[in-house]
Amino acid sequence: MRISIFANEIPSTFFIENLVKGLANNGHHIFLYGKYQQSPGYETHPNIQIVREPKSKMGKLAYAINFFFRLIFTNRKLLFHVFKISKDKLYLRWLKKFNMYITFYCWDLDILHIQWAKSTLWLEALIKDGDINTVLSLRGTQINFSPISNPKLKQHFENIFPYINGFHAVSEAIILESKKYDIDLPNRSVVAYPAITQSTYDLFSDLYIQQEPFKIISIGRHHSVKGYMYALDALKILVDEGLQVHYTLIASGSLPEQILFQMEDLNLYNYVSIIDGLPHADVLQAIQKADVLLMSSITEGIPNVILEAMAIGTIVVSTDCSSIPEIIDDGISGYITQGCFPDSIAEGLKKVYNQNANERELMKGKAREKIKMNHLMDIQLNNIEKLYQNVLTRSSAVMKKTLTN
Repeated sequence: MRISIFANEIPSTFFIENLVKGLANNGHHIFLYGKYQQSPGYETHPNIQIVREPKSKMGKLAYAINFFFRLIFTNRKLLFHVFKISKDKLYLRWLKKFNMYITFYCWDLDILHIQWAKSTLWLEALIKDGDINTVLSLRGTQINFSPISNPKLKQHFENIFPYINGFHAVSEAIILESKKYDIDLPNRSVVAYPAITQSTYDLFSDLYIQQEPFKIISIGRHHSVKGYMYALDALKILVDEGLQVHYTLIASGSLPEQILFQMEDLNLYNYVSIIDGLPHADVLQAIQKADVLLMSSITEGIPNVILEAMAIGTIVVSTDCSSIPEIIDDGISGYITQGCFPDSIAEGLKKVYNQNANERELMKGKAREKIKMNHLMDIQLNNIEKLYQNVLTRSSAVMKKTLTN
């Protein structure tokens, strides 16, 4: 298949980068168009072609003029068609859309896989045009949170989702959430859960020595949806009950003032360490040294950090937001608590604190079984390829029916 993975930036997220490499290694021809930040490490792969989106005004104009002179004598019909569907009141927006559209059309794609739902704002005319099979990934904040805070985005999703040929869902829960934008969406969706590499899975170590303080760790970004305020309230409950605990928060970006105020108000400075981001390998080491990974989020997709913790032998306590219950079987492969309720979060943490060695090892084993069954890269890749094939099969059936009529 000829597939474009449209991810806005090159390189992109862990999932997208592994998808690009995995599909290319499976023999598919992958085309990338986006803002080039640095080398993704696969530019010499024979099945991967990268085109850098021009950044400057003159660069954008030169890119468009180049296509104009290439196509004016060879495919004038396509050139004028793209001129028409990319039209916009603002010159620079038109130029950006024209450059994207003409690139995708000239690649003669089987599938255009759009990684972020908000990107459909730029691609609306191309999607509605219907000449390229489109697939959209449904995941995280852009589905669960952004349309609530932005009614215009919600209206856009209701308008554009019916035109999209297939959906990659990171969970069953996000399919149900997205169904309100298109009632038929579940019939065009395939779940491909977030996944980790085999090498991460193999980092597991059964060496564990429980010692005080009880080490709690959270990984993420500084954002209100992460629920760190509730995590600190839960920590205060444990401290007041006399438990020897320490909470480490690894989150990139500037520290919100409300976190500092809350730590001071609750007198938690001696019980909390805040680290401004770490390389991925160091994050994994920090998780493995902790007694429990705490996910206190109000809303989430399925964070890779939960999968990684389950794989490498750290027990997870998470709120019951969104798709988490599909990953963690409460009391079997981890613990699920009520979001926004510090008392419930504290109870989940105490369950891990009070585990004996046998209970801990059994839970770690069940967590690793869950990862092995559903969350390794090969499984994810197979499901994505299944989705692409479903889209092409439906497209062929529609074409055949059209020709017959």
